[in-house]
Amino acid sequence: MPEVERGFNMSWQSVPHLVNLVGQSIAKRLILLTERLNSEHGLNWCLADEVAEDWGAVKTAMEWATLIAAMPPVQVRMVKQGINAFANTLNYAKTPMNADQFALAFFSKDREEGIAAFLEGRDSNYKGL
Repeated sequence: MPEVERGFNMSWQSVPHLVNLVGQSIAKRLILLTERLNSEHGLNWCLADEVAEDWGAVKTAMEWATLIAAMPPVQVRMVKQGINAFANTLNYAKTPMNADQFALAFFSKDREEGIAAFLEGRDSNYKGL
């Protein structure tokens, strides 16, 4: 998650979604330290449900889809809607803040510096502007 390191904000409601998945502490760690994750972290931090064998992700997904498709479709839809509504109830409260943060970050000198440093292969020199 290189957005902040490059001078961008976290947009598209990614912060509340990530907090819902992994909690505040790990969300801050992932966003602020821009760590790359391995499959063990993905599993332990609930960012992945299972690690498939090489080139086996589609096969695993199809197996799961087949199991779900055998369930009563209306009840499956109701459960999915209920879980999504509960998990994402407050996400839309952040939407106006998200737009403001995007505008502030997009027009900042630090965003320009973050992009330039990345393209030039050098460390960033941020000024808070």
